[in-house]
Amino acid sequence: KPEHLAVFDCSFKAAKGTWKCTGTAMMATGMEPIKATVTNRLDASLSKAWIVSTFKQTGKKDGFAFTSYRTFDGKIWHNVMVDNMGSLERGEGKFEGNKSTWDATGYGGPMGPAKTRHYEEMTSAKEQKMWGEFSMDGGKTYTKMYEMVCKK
Repeated sequence: KPEHLAVFDCSFKAAKGTWKCTGTAMMATGMEPIKATVTNRLDASLSKAWIVSTFKQTGKKDGFAFTSYRTFDGKIWHNVMVDNMGSLERGEGKFEGNKSTWDATGYGGPMGPAKTRHYEEMTSAKEQKMWGEFSMDGGKTYTKMYEMVCKK
């Protein structure tokens, strides 16, 4: 097995499965409480070369949802995300220990073009923290977009 796939497998092992998340997220009226389910799996139809993550807000009809695809090419982690508001985000990530950072650019949807940063930290085998921020001025200033704790 190529070395880059061994790194990929190791990263996926920690994140796979279904997670129940609670936290806050920016909505039209500002930061609001949010609950969601996140599921991570390998996409068998793409030869298990991509990790597929689905996010679905719970407790709200037509709540926020997205699907993201991640892969590792041996040097760089890549992520593509599409959501139910017509947005597309493409970015790159890096891992250091139990933490990852993702820098991306979002297109379309209600916000229009934006720079985004996402942070993920595995605090234990059954808990992870995630938070993100966006910039509408090309990365000069950032505003918190969400913060969640997810548990298996």
